[in-house]
Amino acid sequence: VEAAGGGGGGGGGGGGSSSVVPGLVEVALRKGGIGLPGGAGGGNTPILCIGPGTGCAPLRSMIMERAAALRAASAAGGTTPPPTTMLFLGFRKRSEDALYHDEWQLLKAQGHISDLHIAFSRDQSDKVYVQHLLRRHGKDVWDRVLCPEAGGYIYLSGSAKQMPQDVWDALVHIITTFGGQSDADAQAYLRKMERSNRYQVECWS
Repeated sequence: VEAAGGGGGGGGGGGGSSSVVPGLVEVALRKGGIGLPGGAGGGNTPILCIGPGTGCAPLRSMIMERAAALRAASAAGGTTPPPTTMLFLGFRKRSEDALYHDEWQLLKAQGHISDLHIAFSRDQSDKVYVQHLLRRHGKDVWDRVLCPEAGGYIYLSGSAKQMPQDVWDALVHIITTFGGQSDADAQAYLRKMERSNRYQVECWS
């Protein structure tokens, strides 16, 4: 940072001077904690991605990796349709902080995102978050990703405060409502998904 010294004028005389004020920026890198299942781009495994705020960034890279794998397969003569990729995002206002908005729309138009749901929490009087949209689209989430027959994966990324618990509760609600399980069984179902790496979380405070 360059700071200018006292210039001319006034009673001090003398020319200007400058000094460089050193500054330090600490940067830490660590390996990401989420990843697609085996096979190029995760194969045909259905995935549910939940990333409010800046949590969308890791999910963006995964979806782009998935899209690249599909394009490579198509270039090699493959005809496999895009796998299910459900994406739930949350921002404050559509006009201010809808990160990567145009990219999401393009990926959806190209078929690389099968379902795109975005909550804008401040665009109406009642705040709407990703957990509300999950409940609203619960049957689709159960049928296409969560149910045993679908065998899908869940990826959650974003704030480590209240959001992960709110999402967990919404998923428990979906399992009890559409999977016919008790609350205790639904909790055990998600914990089993965690142990088998089918429920992956990368959150930070």
